[in-house]
Amino acid sequence: TAAFLAAHAPSVAAALTGSGKKVLWLRGTGCGGCTASFLNGGNPDVLAALESIKVELAYQEGLMAQQGIFIDGRVISTESYNAFSRMEDVIGAGGYLLVVEGAIPNGPDGSGMYCTIAGRPPGGDGNVTSRPLKDIFKDAADNAEAIVAAGTCAAFGGVSAAAGSVADARGVAYTGSSRFKGIMSELGMKGDVINVP
Repeated sequence: TAAFLAAHAPSVAAALTGSGKKVLWLRGTGCGGCTASFLNGGNPDVLAALESIKVELAYQEGLMAQQGIFIDGRVISTESYNAFSRMEDVIGAGGYLLVVEGAIPNGPDGSGMYCTIAGRPPGGDGNVTSRPLKDIFKDAADNAEAIVAAGTCAAFGGVSAAAGSVADARGVAYTGSSRFKGIMSELGMKGDVINVP
């Protein structure tokens, strides 16, 4: 990821400058190395660079405190104080760049329950529950203007997709063994993905 950004930083920055775009960054299974690479940006540091080109990192769970007020399983605070509410509000508004780091587990048995994030199911009663990342990814991908698979895990499944793993981890568009079995294909989705392994 860092090498791609170093090689293409001027053209990426030129495309985004002044766009006012939001970035929604989801993290699946992996080592978190893409977040570390992202934060190890040079001069200026990556957060200052995003601010200077008017791009908002609207959600990245590794950089946000997972705080919030919950009473009887219901969120009682706004997106200003609750990262899950923030994620839901960004997804609902649409028009953002979706960055995915890490593989997206499909197991066990297609449930995706090996990697969950708290949130409210669409059309639910408003109670917070644990949702599979693959379901949150589907909602986020449906409303994104573009999708970037950052790192080998998001691009091809990475180490989480090792042979014999019950996690059934998938890359966004690909797996290590097939260009047709990524999580988008599993979910019946079509669309372009920018792979940055």
